[in-house]
Amino acid sequence: MLSDINITTYGKCIIAGEHAVLRGHPVLGFPIRSLPFHLNYSINPSPVSALFLGEDHDILQLLFWGVLKRALEKLSLSISDLKGTFRVDSTVPIGANLGASATLCAAIAKWCVAQGFISEEKTIEFGRELEHIFHEQSSGIDIMLSLSQQLTLFQQGDPPQIKHITPCWQPLWYLSSSKQPRVTADCVKQVKALWEREPKQAAEIDNLMHQSVLQSVEALMLPQKEGFPHLINAINQAAHCFKQWDLVPQALKQHIDWLKQHGASAVKPTGAGGGGYVLSLWETPPPASILSVLFQA
Repeated sequence: MLSDINITTYGKCIIAGEHAVLRGHPVLGFPIRSLPFHLNYSINPSPVSALFLGEDHDILQLLFWGVLKRALEKLSLSISDLKGTFRVDSTVPIGANLGASATLCAAIAKWCVAQGFISEEKTIEFGRELEHIFHEQSSGIDIMLSLSQQLTLFQQGDPPQIKHITPCWQPLWYLSSSKQPRVTADCVKQVKALWEREPKQAAEIDNLMHQSVLQSVEALMLPQKEGFPHLINAINQAAHCFKQWDLVPQALKQHIDWLKQHGASAVKPTGAGGGGYVLSLWETPPPASILSVLFQA
């Protein structure tokens, strides 16, 4: 018996650990509570339909039906088995490294739990398998963060290691768009290609990213005065990894430089890199002259 359900998931921001997480290294991130994804499902006798609102709703419509179909196929069901209406309202920009695909896949996974199709314990894994549609190889961090409430340290495994962290202070994090298009799957392939060409160099980069995650956690557990310079170093080291992966094209570099010129203490790509949004760390709030292109994470 299907049931009505309201589900909310959230966009995500990765502080450090991108790409290396796919090879067993830790990653640190948090949900962006100001970027919710809402999924409402109401039972009625009519064939299943959906209403799409919010950010990139035309593209979201195509993605939604594809993900729902894949989920039902995994459950040996089909669209024709459903009755009722979905209402999908997203504030998460698509293709921006902020977890739009994860919010959708996590919401569909939660919907499957609510309908009794899968157990609650399988939510993250089921959502991760759905996200393979977009990224070929999903670590599960984006799914986990979209369902989370706080800063989280994540590491792949069976089961994955998940540690929720309460920092001693709250950094001033801001996000802004580089206006550089990117495709996550292409960025993942680029890093994999480096592993095939130069495995020693690739391993060194992964280790640097691993260290930046640990240093970020350490910095956030220190008093702010001591922790802030450590956090700057950690973010700069993570940014250096993206450069080593050749995932900082000129348009992205120009945006990063522009933020630093206006006072950002450290800036890095967030997510797959190659474009999309960047994460900037500030000691004091950004000047009013540039606030129109930033939003607080």
